[in-house]
Amino acid sequence: MQCLLEIQSDIHYIARSFFQVRMEKNDKKTLFGWYMYDWANSAYILTVVTAILPVYFTDGIVPKEGFRIGGTLYSATSLWGFAISASALFVFICAPVLGAIADFSASKKKFLLGFCFTGSLLCTLLFFCGSGDVWMTLLVLGATQICWVAANVFYDAFLPHIATEDKLDWVSGKGYAYGYVGSDIQFLICLGLILGHQTIGISSSQAVQAALVFSGLWWAGFSLFTLKYLKEAPPSEKLPESMLLLPRWAALTSIGFQRALSTLKKIRGFKHLVILLLALMLYNEGIKKVINMATI
Repeated sequence: MQCLLEIQSDIHYIARSFFQVRMEKNDKKTLFGWYMYDWANSAYILTVVTAILPVYFTDGIVPKEGFRIGGTLYSATSLWGFAISASALFVFICAPVLGAIADFSASKKKFLLGFCFTGSLLCTLLFFCGSGDVWMTLLVLGATQICWVAANVFYDAFLPHIATEDKLDWVSGKGYAYGYVGSDIQFLICLGLILGHQTIGISSSQAVQAALVFSGLWWAGFSLFTLKYLKEAPPSEKLPESMLLLPRWAALTSIGFQRALSTLKKIRGFKHLVILLLALMLYNEGIKKVINMATI
């Protein structure tokens, strides 16, 4: 029995050693996988949310006189703002719990790619949104935005685990650079498709719908590099004995709520952190809203 235990211990040691080699910080393949997600998802926010869909939503989907909800007539601009803001609020409420679950179970990559591929699929469904499909467009847009924002929460959470402290700024900046280059290339392709729609024998609406589908495919397609190369360390914590009899999803959800509440209580003792979070909400999120509303 003792011999078997020693063999098992040796196997675990070898497995851990192998994984630690693969999880070494500043690993080029891991960083490349992280960069490529910015390349993939930035195309959605530039092409769909910032440039193309706002114009199509105003001119092609919402009636010129507005859209009536419960006796009140709303403009396309108001409806767009409601959808974007509601999705951000939803993530703001859920992210702390999901983040705690992901940290405990070492499932940041699963959450990242789960939201990524769900969001990209929803993005392609915008193809079916045409004139008068206001509710469908709002629901699909809101759900896609939730996936995009939520995926970015887990994407950002990888940074301190894949880069050493002296490389954090460089790696973060390089990720942004990949995002700008990738989104610009994708947007130029879509812009050429829309401007040259007569040349290839399709209407302007069909060109816009094709661009929306292409954005979703771009997002999902280039995220396959992230799926392949981005690595995550195995979980270092086990479920408490009191939760072993619960279904795993219920146990993790309970832990997520407990840790999120515990963190919120602790934050009150760190004045500078509270100020930073408020500044982030007012400044960074404010700028994002301006960008999201600018075109429409």
